[in-house]
Amino acid sequence: MGNTFEKNPVRYLILINIVLVGLVLLASEAWLSFFADQEVLGWRAVRFCRGAEKNNYILLDRSTHRNDADGIYKFDNELPESRFYQGYNSAGFTGHDLVPISTDKPKILFIGDSHTFGIAASPIQEKRFTSLVERAGYFTYNTGIGGLDVVQYGLIANKYIPLLKTDYVALMLYLGNDINTPPSPVAPGKFLFFNTNFGGLVRGYDDYGNYFNSVAEAVDQRLKLHCQASLDPRLRFLFKSRLIDNLYSFYINYIKSFWNTKLTNDGNAWIARTINDIADLARQQDSKFLLFAIPQKNRLSKQEIEEDIRFLRDKGFDPLYPRTLEITDFQSRGGHMLNSGHKKYADFILDILAGQ
Repeated sequence: MGNTFEKNPVRYLILINIVLVGLVLLASEAWLSFFADQEVLGWRAVRFCRGAEKNNYILLDRSTHRNDADGIYKFDNELPESRFYQGYNSAGFTGHDLVPISTDKPKILFIGDSHTFGIAASPIQEKRFTSLVERAGYFTYNTGIGGLDVVQYGLIANKYIPLLKTDYVALMLYLGNDINTPPSPVAPGKFLFFNTNFGGLVRGYDDYGNYFNSVAEAVDQRLKLHCQASLDPRLRFLFKSRLIDNLYSFYINYIKSFWNTKLTNDGNAWIARTINDIADLARQQDSKFLLFAIPQKNRLSKQEIEEDIRFLRDKGFDPLYPRTLEITDFQSRGGHMLNSGHKKYADFILDILAGQ
């Protein structure tokens, strides 16, 4: 063997290095699989991963919402799946059509996300807080859509505050994610979110503000990042490896950032600027601007809510919120208000309106 090594030293050095690299890879795989702290997924991610596995990774696009020509994410009746849904108006929202109307009732434009839409209220058209406020003698426009953020609120305000000229503009901020997330990118015709048979919404853009080209691209990245899986059966086998999974996560979160401009939340300053713009626009149209805060179900004490809205107070805002909500007013899984929560919030809004 010594003679062979002397005759072909390079070949044996290469072999030794291959063996060493293989041992390092095996050791890394073992350590990541058995000793390293694994990411604890939220129940939504777990449901998505299980949904993908249950459907044998056969993807169906069930999206019913898309960004319109102004970049506003809303219901789109031209999408195939939209034919199965009712209750949306011609503007792509729920409730009254977003057209000017002459009425003796005070008019309110509600701007918000799924909480304003009324998710978890049942029946939704009757028990959500906007409907309860309407039954008390007001005419309400509801632009709540699940997944919207403050960027979207600004787009909605720019389009509909001058058009509708309501007596009040009520901005409903959800403290769970409206005040601590980077701004979503604005792109007409794109999908802010996709809805699939795997369950839940899948974000339609990456961490750098680039929209995915297809639902498959968006879903596949989420599968790789959270589920150790892929739509491609060959890659699905590879991603069972904790080492491959971690290398991909490193690539997405660090390497890719070198040639992408990552979205930033500008220290939440952009949120304050957008709210200011909405308030100024309301005042220009002789509308009274009201800023409401919808608290998180696990942070309902006055101290916790004040901590969540501290930066808004520092910017000169005075968010309004009820102090009567209890954890039993919310879903046990998820954070949306049940009928009792909507009733309490509607009563609170009515008290505020009565004092205007």
